[in-house]
Amino acid sequence: MSKDDNYYSLLECEPNSAPEKIKENYLRLARKFHPDKNSGQLTEKFIKIDKAWKVLGNINLRKQYDENCFRSELNDGIIIYARLRKEDLKFDENLTCSYSCRCGNEYLIHKEYLDVECILECSECSNNILIK
Repeated sequence: MSKDDNYYSLLECEPNSAPEKIKENYLRLARKFHPDKNSGQLTEKFIKIDKAWKVLGNINLRKQYDENCFRSELNDGIIIYARLRKEDLKFDENLTCSYSCRCGNEYLIHKEYLDVECILECSECSNNILIK
């Protein structure tokens, strides 16, 4: 998926961004690229930004989008080091837990981001963990 096709990239945020951050970015970008203020290719950019917002601004559509991206990434050959089940994770009072990577690094897992299946990348190697 190219950067222009990724709704999170279009709205300059991350897949784990809070809904408020996504909305804030959308409003800023919509003002910047609105057709009343621009023309030509910038109008196309506004249409893409608006489409991204219509999906990511809706909790159900965002969940479907995330699941589709997740499946696409799996098909792209990502190295999955471990598969974890949400119910097996033990979270602390800060709603976080960690999991050790083969390279010795730690994955930091935030419970609030586990509404859907997710893949976490190790910051030190090419391994990923899948959380279902």
